[in-house]
Amino acid sequence: MPNQQRIRDQARIIAATEYLVHRHHFQRHLSEEDGPSFPAITPHQFHMVKAVRDHGSVSLKKLAEALGLKAPSVSLMVDRLVGMGMLTRDQNPADRREVIIRVSAKTSANIEEIERRMLLSFTELVEKIGPEYARMWCRVCDRIQEVLAKEQPQ
Repeated sequence: MPNQQRIRDQARIIAATEYLVHRHHFQRHLSEEDGPSFPAITPHQFHMVKAVRDHGSVSLKKLAEALGLKAPSVSLMVDRLVGMGMLTRDQNPADRREVIIRVSAKTSANIEEIERRMLLSFTELVEKIGPEYARMWCRVCDRIQEVLAKEQPQ
């Protein structure tokens, strides 16, 4: 049982740190006064906008599958983001029953700027923790990616 407790304690530290890093970068890059003119959005909304951008254009059903969410939840969030001017929602001319979601041109440029700033912020963090910890962090991240890649359906 002590081993299980140690694993839970380690998992708790990792989860808390991941949350702090994510929150730090998200707040820093979506709330700066000199940053892109981006409406105030939640991390989940930002994640959705990035997922749509990565697909280029995507049906509501495929977006829900990609995010691992139910279509009605995705539809509500898409409606909000369309209302904010971040996404567009159009009928597929080839299948009028299907809705196609795209990122607006302005939003696409803003996402690229935010991602550039986040990379810069990570660069600063890597410099602050030093080369030894940075190498260890990279080794851990590489291993996590290996484990998660094996879990992905092919």
